[in-house]
Amino acid sequence: MAELVLDEAAKSGAITTPVIVRPGQIVGPLPEVDVGKGSGWNWSAKEVVPSLILSSSSIRVLPDSLREKDKLRWIPVNVCARIIAELAGHENTASRGGDVHADVYNITNIPLDQPEITWSQDMLPVIKRRLQNATQAGRAVDIVPLTEWVQRMEKHGATADNPAIRLPDFYEELAVSDPHAGLGADIETTKSRAASPSFRAMGPVKSEWMLHWMRGWGL
Repeated sequence: MAELVLDEAAKSGAITTPVIVRPGQIVGPLPEVDVGKGSGWNWSAKEVVPSLILSSSSIRVLPDSLREKDKLRWIPVNVCARIIAELAGHENTASRGGDVHADVYNITNIPLDQPEITWSQDMLPVIKRRLQNATQAGRAVDIVPLTEWVQRMEKHGATADNPAIRLPDFYEELAVSDPHAGLGADIETTKSRAASPSFRAMGPVKSEWMLHWMRGWGL
């Protein structure tokens, strides 16, 4: 629908270079000392993944999978902003028969020629080790199915150390989601990668990113 609207706007002359950007999972920023953003500029602890990790620290269990969101195709918000700016300035390539049509770009962090970074295989060990070493030292953090994690999180109740309790419906739906649908489905990014230097330079999600965000949450 958005593409049709922009196509009509371009034909009418209301806009000359229509661009549609479809971002995936936008997450916290990476440090950017050069623009004066320090460790205080962080991924909001009120969002889904930070709340999950903070509650996990309290209940001492982590989910073994994020199901639909298990593939960590995360785009740091400050990197996403640069990508969008570059795509907006990219020469429109969707002209057909002399008419200007909307260019459509997907922004999601899918590595090329290497396995995808996942919660269950790559990030979970990093987070578990951090929680065991940095908070309530000596208390083990167990790994459980996401459905059980939701049950234990809800049983913990509405306490200050359980921010995930604000989003029970979201986590319950996530627990029964299809890992190969939604954000876990096949998504084409070749066009976006070709048009944006920041996209090409971003690289896959790294454990260092997660540790940076966790420090910002006091973990």
